[in-house]
Amino acid sequence: MPLKFSLFSLISLFSISLLVVPEGRASNSAWHFEKGPLSSKTEVEQALSGLLDEIDPDESLSKKTIGLSAEPDALESSVSPLETPTVLPSKVVTYGIPLEEHQSVDKYVELFQTRLRPDFEKWLSRSGRYIPLMQEILREYQLPEDLVYLSLIESGFNPKAFSRSRASGVWQFIKGTGKKYGLRIDRWIDERRDPIKATHAAAQYLTDLYERFGSWPLAFAGYNAGEGRVSRAIRQVKSRDFWKLRKYRIIRRETKNYVPKFMAAMMIAKEPERYRFDVRYEAPWQYDEVEIKRATYLSSIAKNAGVSLKELKSYNPELKRDITPPRTPGYRIKLPLGKKKVFLANYSPEQEAEVVVGRDFKHRVRRGETMTSIARRYGVSIDLLLETNRLHRQSIIRAGQHLLVSDGWQDGDKHRIRRGETISAIAVRYNVSMSHLLEANQLHKRSIIRAGDTLIVPDTRKHRIRHGETIGMIARKYAVRRGDLLQTNRLKKGSVIRSGETLIIP
Repeated sequence: MPLKFSLFSLISLFSISLLVVPEGRASNSAWHFEKGPLSSKTEVEQALSGLLDEIDPDESLSKKTIGLSAEPDALESSVSPLETPTVLPSKVVTYGIPLEEHQSVDKYVELFQTRLRPDFEKWLSRSGRYIPLMQEILREYQLPEDLVYLSLIESGFNPKAFSRSRASGVWQFIKGTGKKYGLRIDRWIDERRDPIKATHAAAQYLTDLYERFGSWPLAFAGYNAGEGRVSRAIRQVKSRDFWKLRKYRIIRRETKNYVPKFMAAMMIAKEPERYRFDVRYEAPWQYDEVEIKRATYLSSIAKNAGVSLKELKSYNPELKRDITPPRTPGYRIKLPLGKKKVFLANYSPEQEAEVVVGRDFKHRVRRGETMTSIARRYGVSIDLLLETNRLHRQSIIRAGQHLLVSDGWQDGDKHRIRRGETISAIAVRYNVSMSHLLEANQLHKRSIIRAGDTLIVPDTRKHRIRHGETIGMIARKYAVRRGDLLQTNRLKKGSVIRSGETLIIP
């Protein structure tokens, strides 16, 4: 039998002091959002799928263990003698989030120590890169620094994590909530992936949740399930005790397990040596910022800064394409620490090649026209028209006002997936590149699609080759990779293109 310690015994023996947030303090934590029909898993979801949710809220374990060869009746039976977790005596550790004595917390500690140990060690290692900056931001909002460990169980501190519920980034925001808290999300940039900006947004959301529920467990539940569902559960059960709500079927199993999962992760993250984890933390993230006055190719920025394109992208995970966002003067891009001086010495905006993306022109609003009628007139989606002009659906337009119309990236048609269809087959059917189809639906190559789901099929962009043009020139004009352009058109590096022919733009 594995050696186990309850929270009560640990507190009694080693005097762990808990810092409880005073009543009325504006502190909270949350970040999980809307669900979508298409499935793609983050590395955390892949690791936890079928493992974390096998811990039943009634303290027994479900026999359903997805992806495992065995179907244990209890967590203890699934741990081999070689995997038996051990726990060393605790040093005095303070917690910004009150711990709860609960059997489910102990079970998650055991799970992280055994079957999920390799993944958990990797997430802990990556946490060293982001935790210092994230905790600094949480302090600015007078929030407990331990809230940072929500990122541990949501994304494993992976800025590019993208879940089956279409949540993205370290804090796993869905699009609606991200925009609500000031994050820019469009076809050029997704600030949910920016660890700094997303942490500011998460801090605001956490504050709102804590002020609404007055308790961290309920705030976490609201983060995972949504505020409305938790509020309905409170009204029906007539209790604001999360552990009491947990006994009812009003909230989902995932939400019931979310709080003990967080507490177990926090305990290990604060004392990894005590739980026999040997963690080699990544160096803290440090960077310089430079201002880019107009849309510029990332390859040019990387060259002028003396870094690789891959490294530059790792510092700017929010950028969705290989250029800085168009129509965003003064965009600040991150460079590895010490590269700013090199970049400024080499970079000259006047010598940069002009980035042309789609066709932009101005429209003068006439009396009686609406955003819908203007979008219909030019055959563009209303969402694209609003986004191009940084407007919302409630925005008011007036006669004489000028709107920028872009036909660069339209939403396109919709396709209802049939049984047996694959993403690549659908891309071939509509004559669009697979990468463009994936991007339009915020999917990845390994994403799972199901019959009955709906895919957005982006409009095919075509380019008629002019005399003297090369593949490289056309790729730069449309801000796409040369390799993607070749692959989309089934060409090779040495293929000859002729004026008058048409290329599909990925």
